Amino acid sequence: MNSPANQYHLDHANYILQNIPYGILIEDSKRCIHSANQELIKIFGMDAKPEDLVGLDCEVLAEQVKQAFKNQEYFVQTINKCLSEKVKSGPYEFELVNGKFVELNYIPYYVNDAFAGHSWCYSNVTIKKNHELEVKKQSDFFSDILDSLPADIAIFSPQHTYMFLNKTAIQDDEFRQWMIGKTDYDYCNKKNKPTNIADERNKNFKKVLTSRQDVYWEDEIIKADGDKKIILRIFHPYINKTNEIEFVVGYGIDITEIKKKDLQILETELKSKFLIDNFKKVVFTADYEGKFVDINPAWEKITGFSVKSCLGNLLTSYVKDASFKQTLIDFLADNEKTELNLSFQIKTQKQLKWVEAYFSKNLSIDNKVKSFWGTLSDVDEQNKEKDKLLQLITKEKELNELKSKFVNMVSHEVRTPLAGILSSVELLEIINQNIDASLKEKSAKHYSRIKDQILKIGELMNDVLILGKIESGKIELDVEEVDFVANLSKFSTNNINITDSNIIKLFVKGTPKKVKMDWKLMEHVFTNLLSNAIKYTKDNQKSPEILINFHSKDVEVTIKDYGIGIPKDDLKLLFQPFKRASNVGNINGTGLGLILVKYFVELHKGEVSVISEENVGSSFTVKLPY
Repeated sequence: MNSPANQYHLDHANYILQNIPYGILIEDSKRCIHSANQELIKIFGMDAKPEDLVGLDCEVLAEQVKQAFKNQEYFVQTINKCLSEKVKSGPYEFELVNGKFVELNYIPYYVNDAFAGHSWCYSNVTIKKNHELEVKKQSDFFSDILDSLPADIAIFSPQHTYMFLNKTAIQDDEFRQWMIGKTDYDYCNKKNKPTNIADERNKNFKKVLTSRQDVYWEDEIIKADGDKKIILRIFHPYINKTNEIEFVVGYGIDITEIKKKDLQILETELKSKFLIDNFKKVVFTADYEGKFVDINPAWEKITGFSVKSCLGNLLTSYVKDASFKQTLIDFLADNEKTELNLSFQIKTQKQLKWVEAYFSKNLSIDNKVKSFWGTLSDVDEQNKEKDKLLQLITKEKELNELKSKFVNMVSHEVRTPLAGILSSVELLEIINQNIDASLKEKSAKHYSRIKDQILKIGELMNDVLILGKIESGKIELDVEEVDFVANLSKFSTNNINITDSNIIKLFVKGTPKKVKMDWKLMEHVFTNLLSNAIKYTKDNQKSPEILINFHSKDVEVTIKDYGIGIPKDDLKLLFQPFKRASNVGNINGTGLGLILVKYFVELHKGEVSVISEENVGSSFTVKLPY
């Protein structure tokens, strides 16, 4: 039984154990858990109380707890190492699967110099570790930036020894590391270079320490190929809060190309001045008030006024339209607008001339307009030609309208007598039933030919009328949702003259959907294509087929025949008015059907295409969006 004093010490030790900010686990020499605290339970998220662990086999608990570690193998190896060596060790760092980081310290304990057990101390170092990772991340980030800069960057101590070098300065990692703590003289000796390089840098480094300001100089290096390389070097002192130079940053920038470009810019400026002076457009600059500051010689050619006499004059004084002044003021005051394009008439010595003008602002550093520049193009003759062209277009439009009216009138006027002739032929056929058999057969052939020709002329007139409506823009879509498969199935049997020898087969792929279209117009399309498929298929050839293929965004209808096909050279002419294939022979046709097909399909924002081979057959495909 413990004495009151011993019990006090035990209670005091237990209180500390339960409130210490470390996870503590103590086991005896047989690995039986002697005590644990609440922080240990919290770190590993155990569903237990500290007293529930007392008496448990620590090896069994370790097997369960290892599931919490991201690298279980490393955890087990560390525990076994500590158990075998029985030497104070740590800290060992582990990452848990929940994203936390813990450190483990192992302490064996002895009683009267005899090994008595193991104690394990776990610390939740997640905040510290995350901070270290963030610091490393930032350090790596800035190191990567410094390494990627196209400039030599070095940081020197006040004693002019290297503290840092980026990869641009020295690419070799091993040599770059060797340079840390070294001087430029060490570099020259290592690389067998003349020490005058180090002398120059040392002299400028002393200037920085004395002046405490940036020092600039240029190094000229002659490369092995004889070319000159120019490096702009800068020493910049970093002065800390105690007003001491803590370190010096050195920059080395290759300005060889910049120097070359400076010369190129100078040459370009001279060339630009020459080009501007010889430019056909007027190029000018003006101050904020709109007074000419500079004008190229083209001004004199367009206006007749000398450049010298116009400098200092207001641009607005040469513009006929009085409202232009306000337009210019608004443009210069509008911070959002940087460019202006417009046309106006300017005054010249002889007459007014139309010009196309372009204006652009010249902004100061504080983004305020200090001046503007622009160009003026003489478009007086162009405008005159444009007026003539507009007159021609108007006349052409009037002629087209007159042609459309004439075509409509002729079509109607021809159809009326044709209807009368057809009626008369039909009456003659009825009368023909009562005449002599020999005459009856002969006359029937002639009546049939007359009817065929009348129907052919009627078909031509119908196509001409539709073409006239197309040209006059009088055809509009009457769109509705159409059960495409059902309509096309009924249509292919009802609208086309199908004989037993050429029954049309219909195939459907994909999931049928309703399609928005003007069925009357599309009926005309498929009537034409199916009629052609039958018309150009001989009796002994395979019957035409229709394939409807429903895709995600559109439906394709392919009408395929195994007829006479179309010669390769004729394919490009198919969709032109009155053009037919050269191999059709005496087969009837107007040469207008396919152009109407193309127009009606494109009116639905669709496409029509054809694949054909002579004596093999043709496939016409109509693609329509849903």
